[in-house]
Amino acid sequence: MSELATRLGYFGLIPFLGTILITLVGVNIHFAFTLFIGYSAVILSFLGGIHWGWIMQGALPAAHVRLKLAMLPSLLAWAALLVPSLWAVPLLGLAFIGWWAYENPLIRERWYRDVRKRLSFVVLACHLIWFLMLWRAATVAAA
Repeated sequence: MSELATRLGYFGLIPFLGTILITLVGVNIHFAFTLFIGYSAVILSFLGGIHWGWIMQGALPAAHVRLKLAMLPSLLAWAALLVPSLWAVPLLGLAFIGWWAYENPLIRERWYRDVRKRLSFVVLACHLIWFLMLWRAATVAAA
């Protein structure tokens, strides 16, 4: 199971990386960003959903508090879809960092902790790259 989950996690990076790469071949940056931000919001929501599964299995203590906390990724993801691009990327990036910091000590399986660390690093790098690309595009447009 861990091997399949690991492989699927890495496949899940394709849209994050792909939206950056398609801008290099001439795809409109705003279209690519729409794809990126939508996928990022979905994945952040998914991370909160993982906790619902753990809670329902009785794998996490203080279930009533943790169920409420598990709603945060979805709410932050939704908020990121409502704000300007240059705010959305840091909001999502910080949400990914915050959720990883909250989740990391709770993860019992070492393989999952290691995979989540690597996946989170790439996801955060993609958010940083997108922020820089949008900043550059805004700077060029303003000049």
